[in-house]
Amino acid sequence: MHKTISLLSTAILAASLLVVGSSSSTAATPKDPFIAKVMEITNVYRAENGARPVFFNEAISQGSQAWAKEINNRINAGKLNMATIHRSDSGLSILPKGPDMYSEIIGINNNAQQIVDWWMASPSHRAALLNPRATDMGIGQVRTTKYEYGSMTVVVANIAGYASSRILQPTVPEWPTPPTDYAYAGHVQNVGWQYMVANGAVAGTIGRSMRLEALNLAGSGQLARAHVQDEGWMPWQSTNSPTIGTVGKSKRMEAIQVKSTMPNIKFRYRVHVQNIGWMPWVNDGEVAGTVGQSLRIEAVEIRVVNAY
Repeated sequence: MHKTISLLSTAILAASLLVVGSSSSTAATPKDPFIAKVMEITNVYRAENGARPVFFNEAISQGSQAWAKEINNRINAGKLNMATIHRSDSGLSILPKGPDMYSEIIGINNNAQQIVDWWMASPSHRAALLNPRATDMGIGQVRTTKYEYGSMTVVVANIAGYASSRILQPTVPEWPTPPTDYAYAGHVQNVGWQYMVANGAVAGTIGRSMRLEALNLAGSGQLARAHVQDEGWMPWQSTNSPTIGTVGKSKRMEAIQVKSTMPNIKFRYRVHVQNIGWMPWVNDGEVAGTVGQSLRIEAVEIRVVNAY
């Protein structure tokens, strides 16, 4: 069921970085800005998927950092082998005693957002990152100096679950119902369905170069359709809570139209388009986006206005 995302995810994140003192040696906010950003993005994704936040663990991070340096040394020596990029024990030997789950995930990319997005796009990495039993996370990072890698960053994350930390984890709050009967949710490349939003909030993503593949519109009295890659304009959808676009076909929406069948309300909406950014607001039934330019819609904002 779609739920509205709110500032509560920020509160969850803050709590995850401030709790200290479990037997698994959880620590406060990491000093390294890159690592802090990886933690932040990780816990936002966990909140969006109904999982409690993980704590930054300094003791685990020391072992993660050592392995990140080892991988970088192999890169510089031209001896990196993807078959042996992980430790043989998946990092168990560096963990404080007593974990009831653990995993090691590694990424090499340009920034923290790309690192975590790559993990989320890989089924095995995503499963580790969103594991509901996970409580602690250690992270190490080293920027490569090998020319072929273009100064990308090697990131090693060791994730573990401890009963003692689990007691301290904040609960995931029940997200509030959208404050209007007209809400909407985006289906995003590599992400899937997002939470419902309303009142002109953003559905989709900005700055991640991800296509918006479908849009679900909650409420009655509306017609909608999408112009889709290789499909063109698809039929108008007029059922309660219509969904436009496609799911499971990896196709971008390029333009949308939304219009009201109710006499007292109208819709205003705009889209964020590849290589263009936010396009101008359009009114009930007008085209938002582009046709014939092969440009993906990345985000949508919709407002309900009084027709009088």
